Amino acid sequence: MSFTAAVVTMGVPFLAPSPAQADQVALCNGYDGCAAAGYGNSGYAQHNGTMYWNMYAGHNCTNYVAYRMYQAGITSRPQPWNGSGNGYNWGHVLSKYTDQTPQVGAVAWFDKYHGYAGSNGHVAYVEKVISSTEILVSEDMWNGTFHWRRLTKSGTGWPSGFIHLGDRSAQVVERPSVSGTNAVGGTMTADVGSYDPKGAVALQWYAAGKPIGGATDATYTLTPGEVRKRVWVQVTSTADGYGSVSARSNRSRKIQPGTLETVNAPRVEGTAQVDKTLRVRRGSYSPVPSASSVQWYADGTAIDGATRSRLPVTPDLVGKALTPVVTATLDGYRDLPASGPATDAVLPGPMRAKTTPTLTGKPMFGETLVVHPGSYSRDTAQETYTWTRDGQEVTGDAVRDGGLRYKLGSADIGHTISVQVSGAELGYETVTTDLAADQVRPAPMQATQQPTLTGTERYGKRLVVHPGSYDRQGAKETYTWLRDGKPVTGDAVRGDGLVYRFGPADIGHSVTVRVAGVKEGYDTVTTDLGDDDLVTTSSELTADVVGKALHRGVKKKSTKRHIVRKIVVHAAVDAPGVATPDGPVTVKIDGGGEGLETTGQLVDGVIRLGVRGLEPGEHRVRVLYAGTDAIDADRLARRVTVPKR
Repeated sequence: MSFTAAVVTMGVPFLAPSPAQADQVALCNGYDGCAAAGYGNSGYAQHNGTMYWNMYAGHNCTNYVAYRMYQAGITSRPQPWNGSGNGYNWGHVLSKYTDQTPQVGAVAWFDKYHGYAGSNGHVAYVEKVISSTEILVSEDMWNGTFHWRRLTKSGTGWPSGFIHLGDRSAQVVERPSVSGTNAVGGTMTADVGSYDPKGAVALQWYAAGKPIGGATDATYTLTPGEVRKRVWVQVTSTADGYGSVSARSNRSRKIQPGTLETVNAPRVEGTAQVDKTLRVRRGSYSPVPSASSVQWYADGTAIDGATRSRLPVTPDLVGKALTPVVTATLDGYRDLPASGPATDAVLPGPMRAKTTPTLTGKPMFGETLVVHPGSYSRDTAQETYTWTRDGQEVTGDAVRDGGLRYKLGSADIGHTISVQVSGAELGYETVTTDLAADQVRPAPMQATQQPTLTGTERYGKRLVVHPGSYDRQGAKETYTWLRDGKPVTGDAVRGDGLVYRFGPADIGHSVTVRVAGVKEGYDTVTTDLGDDDLVTTSSELTADVVGKALHRGVKKKSTKRHIVRKIVVHAAVDAPGVATPDGPVTVKIDGGGEGLETTGQLVDGVIRLGVRGLEPGEHRVRVLYAGTDAIDADRLARRVTVPKR
């Protein structure tokens, strides 16, 4: 502000108010009296001998107010007017600083004869503003003394105006500060600080140096407009009678994007099967996003183009778990990807057979089995064919025409040939049909001429097969010689099996031959030749025959000695091919009567037999070997003399 010096010529006389003027009341009188009552003079009592702004020293209203202005910092210039320094002149010269608002530190100005002022007017210092209609002032009077006075607007004691030169403003004791979550959606809280005197506060939030519209509360919820900016608050404190004071808080850290929160997670509706459609319910979030996007994944890999809520399940997804990821977006917030639950592995789509495949052909060597394809509910389905032999897969030349035909070979005889027909299309259920033929049999073959057998079942002899013939060119015969039904090999079999020569092992056994007409893939024609006759051998009986008379002592009641007469036979049997023939041997004494006969069994091919009770003289002795099933019988006769003594 600009001030112009002036010469002061006189002080201001004091007009004492009448007791009836309740609109202005003196609270104390004199420096000491006021000090005792608790009302100060800001040191003017010690400095009233000094002229301030060229006002007369001592008790003088203008010098006292000039002193207070000087204390308020208006020191660089003299009084702010030209001409008279009387109190009434202040409000006119300083009219641009004068209004009707009382404020601590302002000059209470009284024009001529206004209130309790006389012809020179009056000025006082506003110490306290109780309200817009009640104030406390301090003043010093020309030709009077120092006072504190209560003024009310209800009467005539109210000032003509208030000159605002060195008004006191509230002071910042503690600066305001801000704290909180520095992200969009977070709340910043202002600590307004403290002020002297304490007054009403008004707040204004700023971002990047610009006020935020409507942000005047102690808390502020950050919006997307503040992202990457710093915010602070400016607090203006206003106390009655004081100039307002503003203070700015610390700046926050840069505001970060906010965080969306999932309220309800995405969920999947529908069946994970080919030709079905899945749908993701996108869920809900806080705050409500402005948009959301979808990406479907199969076993963790993004599916190209699958960015809608609905996903048609295609064949290439079979066996994979499908997961939707919903990304919620909102200006000023970080994108929030939220996964829905993974589905079970995708099932193939349904497919059925409209007509069932069939299998035709004779299950016989040389024949061909043929598959007649079926048809399916999927027109593009393809059939495959897996042939098996007794359950084991068969490949190779037997499988022909892409698997539709199977040529039966010799390896298949006696086995079951089956085919599994599979109707399939990528992504759909496979329709399987198992087809089986009867057990594969050989092709028929017959003998056109039967084989024959000639020879004699005799030790040292042989049997000979005369081959037959068959209705299949290239058929061959095999010969299996049997002894008592069991195959015989070795030297006995000769001539490629056509000849069998009897040896010792055959004696007493039946020898036959089984002739088989064979050709690969055809029935075997079997002919059994021979009979149950045993193979036999000859025998030769030899014997030593001796007549004997043996003295055995004297019988009781007799004086004669007892003589035993007998014939003793030592016989042996030799049979070709038999090491130790067995069988019964009988000795008969011709004409000897009853009891003159005895029989025994060969032991190791020999036997000793005796016949007793013979009369002396010549006897005809017959030795009979009965033989066995395999050894011929034999006999001989001898004449033997039995001695008398």
